[in-house]
Amino acid sequence: MPEDTPASLARKEKYKLLNERFNFDTQGNLPVGEPAQSDATREATVDGYFANYRTATAGNDKIATSLFRVAVSGMSTVRQFVSSSAVYDYALKAFGLDPATESRSSIMRVLRSDPSDPSSYANSLNDDRYVKLAAAFNFDDSGKIAAQRIAQTEANQIDTATRYAESFGDTPTTAESKAITEATTAYKKALLSIVSVNDFVTNKTVVDFALKAYGLEADRLSQKDLVSILTSDPSDPESFVNKSGDRRLIEFAAAYAFTPDGGIERGVHEIQSASDFLSTQDFYLRQTMEEEAGADNESVRLALYFRRLAPELTSIYEILADPALLTVVQTAVGLPAESSQSNLDLQKRTIEKKLDLETLKDPKGLERFISRYLALQEAQSTSTATSPALAILGSSGGIL
Repeated sequence: MPEDTPASLARKEKYKLLNERFNFDTQGNLPVGEPAQSDATREATVDGYFANYRTATAGNDKIATSLFRVAVSGMSTVRQFVSSSAVYDYALKAFGLDPATESRSSIMRVLRSDPSDPSSYANSLNDDRYVKLAAAFNFDDSGKIAAQRIAQTEANQIDTATRYAESFGDTPTTAESKAITEATTAYKKALLSIVSVNDFVTNKTVVDFALKAYGLEADRLSQKDLVSILTSDPSDPESFVNKSGDRRLIEFAAAYAFTPDGGIERGVHEIQSASDFLSTQDFYLRQTMEEEAGADNESVRLALYFRRLAPELTSIYEILADPALLTVVQTAVGLPAESSQSNLDLQKRTIEKKLDLETLKDPKGLERFISRYLALQEAQSTSTATSPALAILGSSGGIL
């Protein structure tokens, strides 16, 4: 018998570990009343899956990201953008668009659009992916590099964060200090998605933070009030904020870069800011992971997609507008696919009776919901007792 090589010994150890992770007997059966995996072994399997995914794909993703970063830094026109596969493919995949099926001429029109203008081409497509793509790059309506649109400069972000911290007094408690740090991080992250004054006033994270920072949290300002304030020109004596005579409103308006029509003023000339690059890279990596998981198991891809978007959902209508989200919800709450043919308001009321969106903001509640979806999906498609999808993302023990 030849001696075991280091490679064969390592493989044996992996087989041994796989055997230990599951409770099957030598006949391939489970002992009566026992699950396929305990909570601990299931968690270890999930961790192992994602660790191995990162190891297997990190190289390719790193190369794609590097090529994108190098190529995009040397561009000056939108035509160069769509002519470079390294940039075009990466950017479209990052925002959930298929480079193979999208029209390059249409993408050029999207990139020349002003995402803060409701009548722009990107907004006319009624698909948020195109708006986000337009917002991530800094081309003007002629297709040339323009200055960056930013809702708030870095200096003003720092000033706003300082004001927010000071609102807790000179000696905040340990708990308050932690809350300040978390709120500031969430605020800066949320600002990245703001491309219009409407985005601002409908984003609770941004509004709550800003109002507290400028001492306005007790004023019960409506969204209409906020729009009037933020679109005012602090340098114009006749503007809304100056006529109010309230110094807080003037400073609040001056802290942001909204134009009178609700758009955003441009800053420095770069094809993409550092924050936009990081957002695009993050979107690309998550989208790639979902697609590769879906190549082997469509229900896993949908579960990953749902896991990413669900915590941000604020309305059932958002689910009804997204076929992938709707598929997960219909399966998890026991609604037939044919229910999509009924009246939208009726669908909304039916889902509301079965799903509280607030439960999806809790990580444990979200995982239970996904586990339920995967278990029911597997039950519909196979009679196998053990689900490979659940081995990746959850377990039958987590079903609601």
